[in-house]
Amino acid sequence: MRILLLIRSLETGGTQRQVIALADGLARKGHHVTVAAFYARSNPWPPMDGTGAHFAVLNKKGRWDFASFFLGLISLIRRIRPDVIYSFLPDANVLALLAKPFAGRPAIVWSIRASAVNLERTDFLSRLFYALQRMLAPFVDHVVANSEAGLARHLPASFPTEHRSLIYNGIDCDTLHVERQVGLTLRHAWGIKLGQKLVGIVGRLDPIKDHMTFLEAAARIAAHRADVRFVCVGGGDALLKRRLLANQMRLGLGDRVIWAGEQPDMMAVYNALDLLVLTSIGEGFPNVLAEALACGIACVSTDAGEARTILQGEGEVVPVGDSEAIAEACLRRLDAEADAGEQVRSHRHSTIARRFGLEALYDLTEATLRQAISSRGS
Repeated sequence: MRILLLIRSLETGGTQRQVIALADGLARKGHHVTVAAFYARSNPWPPMDGTGAHFAVLNKKGRWDFASFFLGLISLIRRIRPDVIYSFLPDANVLALLAKPFAGRPAIVWSIRASAVNLERTDFLSRLFYALQRMLAPFVDHVVANSEAGLARHLPASFPTEHRSLIYNGIDCDTLHVERQVGLTLRHAWGIKLGQKLVGIVGRLDPIKDHMTFLEAAARIAAHRADVRFVCVGGGDALLKRRLLANQMRLGLGDRVIWAGEQPDMMAVYNALDLLVLTSIGEGFPNVLAEALACGIACVSTDAGEARTILQGEGEVVPVGDSEAIAEACLRRLDAEADAGEQVRSHRHSTIARRFGLEALYDLTEATLRQAISSRGS
């Protein structure tokens, strides 16, 4: 197959890492794969060298640059002549469908990544693309979601079941594995003392990740245990970070919170933690939970997307926005993890590899794209 993967940006993020992994896997299966992004990246992560796929940047000049950008997209599609365009997230989904009549009518497959979106916290264009995505869904050849909730929320009830699929994200369990020594090196760099516990949140600074609730839970944990420190891994909204820092001081957390920014070695990050916390308001398939478990780390998560499906007893799921419940779950889990040794961590890794390994992602996606090509227009 000739496959075009279309996405707004390849900046650091869970969806972006999935696109890179998928491009690599499909290319290794013998397909001609091109990844096209609206915007150039400002950082070199995730790495794309050696994937076997081709990469193109459409050089969109800004959010209002539509006409010239759209012509560039059509030109790229005509040059590549893909059998299928597999797009990710609402803006790319809508534009892929709009380009179809001008570019040889390839099969169009959409990827839906979120189960819940608070549209009141988004801007006009984001709300517009979410509305257009739902309105135009009946004209798409196939829709893939990484959560049941995503299918239910973002598709009309009448959308035919034969044209939609649930494909969970794939986790690179060769790269992400138990290696506590790597984590100890990072803990030392962060100033974590011997005997201290480290509770972390991994995710971009975005309202949907709800770092405010994480800090409120951290303050509750800190009031009970003097040996716990906290780390926030991920970049993002600078204004939001200033508000979070102010909230950290207001809550009396002082220097007990580390703001680590983006980190290139996520295996080291997960292995540095004693517990991972996810406080998101909405998710599809929260990669960080599966990635942490692949490194042997237990989790506490809000009830977002497929959190329950991923954890299955290797953590606790609590209501969204409930800092008290999050703190209590963390305290229980920290006590339980005191006796978790190498065997427990290795079991977590093998379980994630079996249930969410990359090969399953590649095989299911390949079959789905073939199905979309064979059934387009039917």
